[in-house]
Amino acid sequence: MDLFADGATGLANFFERSDYARIVWWPQRTVRRIVVWAVQRIATDHPEPSRAYEPMPTVLGSTQPAQIAGGAVLWAIVHWRRAGRLLGAAALRALERMAAPLEGALYRAFVDGDPERPQRFRGPWWEILPQDAKMDERWMPTTFTEIFVPLARAGEAMRCLDRLFASDPAAAGRFAIELYAASASASWLHPAYGHAALRINVFWLMHEPTDPRDEFLPRIWEALAEFQPRLHWAKLFPHEPATMVCGRYPRMAEFLATRERLDPDRVFLTEWLAAALSVAPVQSRPVAPLPRRRVPHTQ
Repeated sequence: MDLFADGATGLANFFERSDYARIVWWPQRTVRRIVVWAVQRIATDHPEPSRAYEPMPTVLGSTQPAQIAGGAVLWAIVHWRRAGRLLGAAALRALERMAAPLEGALYRAFVDGDPERPQRFRGPWWEILPQDAKMDERWMPTTFTEIFVPLARAGEAMRCLDRLFASDPAAAGRFAIELYAASASASWLHPAYGHAALRINVFWLMHEPTDPRDEFLPRIWEALAEFQPRLHWAKLFPHEPATMVCGRYPRMAEFLATRERLDPDRVFLTEWLAAALSVAPVQSRPVAPLPRRRVPHTQ
């Protein structure tokens, strides 16, 4: 499987032939590793013994020590730059050049990319599919945007990102990008409406003091603009959310008409959703969400 290829070795084919799959991609220039996770459904009477999936190495039967160590390394990678800014831009750039090989080695120590030592696992779906359930957000707190592009154009989209990171290494960020697929949906406002999609989750470490929507994520969104990407409604959007909604959902007019008919008082129209849908927000909140033809109370 080749992240940047089309056809038989490309991402689209990989996801289509797997029952469940995801890839965690570390695109930083000094890391450039992927972790491939793929699952096939098997019969309940399969003779192979159950074995849990471990997203990180275990120490004394727990992944917590490795998570704490990895979180400390990521915290240090973020925060030494904050202190380095006190020395000025030129000095910071020089320090970053010297630190890059060391940072790469630290990342690679925690990202197991050895294809000669695959981890095999088996178990019930509720233990295997939520593969990040053992990850503790205290040590590696993240947020992210989830970008849907047509799965048929997955190779093109990945090549666009690769070109961005080659020309602007800072755009790769300091954490991973998760890749997986979504089947085509018939739901009007689903990001995979009308076609299967590649889902690109660009993670942002919450150790960073800045807002990723200011500079970091706009570079990613812009690099993929030609694919008319749609975003997961519950993840990070641009400060002006309508820019990622307008013109991207073929049934939007029908949805807005249905929404207005079912909620004329706009009880369920938040200020953010109104901005995303380019709908004028409600000017005053209704006194109470009561039926229009309610029976008057009498004693």
